[in-house]
Amino acid sequence: MKRLHVLAWLAAFLPAACVTQSPLPSYECATPADEAAAADITMTAQDAVIEAAPGVFFHAWTYDGDVPGPVLRIPLGETRTIKLRNDSPRPASLHFHGVSYAETDDGTAEHPESIVNPGCAHIYTVEAVQPGVWPYHSHVEPRSEMAMGLHGAIVVPDPAEAAADHEYFVYLGQLGLEEGEEGGEEEEEGEGAGGSVFYMTINGRPGTAQVIELEGNSYVVSEGMANAQVGDLVRWRVVSVSPDDVHTFHLHGHRWCDRGGVMVGGECPAGTLPTDNEDIFPAQGISLEYVEDAPGHWMFHCHIVDHVIDGMMAMYHVDP
Repeated sequence: MKRLHVLAWLAAFLPAACVTQSPLPSYECATPADEAAAADITMTAQDAVIEAAPGVFFHAWTYDGDVPGPVLRIPLGETRTIKLRNDSPRPASLHFHGVSYAETDDGTAEHPESIVNPGCAHIYTVEAVQPGVWPYHSHVEPRSEMAMGLHGAIVVPDPAEAAADHEYFVYLGQLGLEEGEEGGEEEEEGEGAGGSVFYMTINGRPGTAQVIELEGNSYVVSEGMANAQVGDLVRWRVVSVSPDDVHTFHLHGHRWCDRGGVMVGGECPAGTLPTDNEDIFPAQGISLEYVEDAPGHWMFHCHIVDHVIDGMMAMYHVDP
């Protein structure tokens, strides 16, 4: 007899006094006044079912209902207040890399006032003190949370950067934990899912058609393909949000300078070298740029081939 059928049989035939249920957890809000307080940015931790691939659905833990969470853009030297509301059934937080904040906004169990329990809210105050590409994620159980979707990013642009014709953002991440890893959800349902769902992803999907591009001062998610034209200044911001895996960023048919600067005539500024493939460790980010000179239809992906097989690739089109 299957386990669920056994449990149903026991519930029906044992005396009611012998059948007990574990009570639901009871939570208190560490910073109750933050729910009504004003903030520059408000985000919500919530569970959502996303279509990971055609007919395959993933029960994600999200910021604002999708994976990945929003890309925040904060000018160097400026401060933002960020409110996290928690509509999920479990505690969550925001833990920021690369920006400055008080220890009471660390988002870790060591600072419980910065953990947001279900039905509660907390306002985090961060200051952009260094240009770069920085992840944020929940830090209650970060390995599971990052794999289930609770991650996003902050861009602090370098004031010396020229305005790009196209600026794309790329998350290198995953949905779920591989079979045999601890901490993952056991079953995800969907037509053709066939058990647990695990993918390596770009912008939250395998073989992605999701594009994140800077428009004005905001990063906008759209369906389609990254694109440019010969002569455009193209900038990519790339961050790794996998909890364990090293990734690389490789763009076919293109080169850039490994420590910043724009390649001109095949040459990089002094102290930098041309590259077309860069290592990105977990929770690290990079920026790269070039003047487009390669018309065609190009793949970009992680160059760890197992990760490509698991879905970490997408396409980029360049018009002459």
